[in-house]
Amino acid sequence: EADFETRDVYFSGKGSTVLSKEFPDMTMYQARAGVAPYRGDYNSLNTWVVMQAQYFPTATPNQILIGPMMRFYIKNVLWEFGVNTRSGWNFNFMVHF
Repeated sequence: EADFETRDVYFSGKGSTVLSKEFPDMTMYQARAGVAPYRGDYNSLNTWVVMQAQYFPTATPNQILIGPMMRFYIKNVLWEFGVNTRSGWNFNFMVHF
């Protein structure tokens, strides 16, 4: 996983594989690109508009999911949500200690 982030732009990419004896193996590749519509300081709400693409080559059939995400953070709390081309929802929540 790697990312590049400034106060104005955001890019990330990652790949992962889960191997299991009980379930089919799953591989996923993800890319994101985003922009901040305004610059907020550390103590105020920061917002990002992000486009996300995911590719699942081991899925049957192979799947590519694309969709917008909204990413928010204030101080050490980050949350994001979005949708994709299969009408699926994404939600992530993270607190940095």
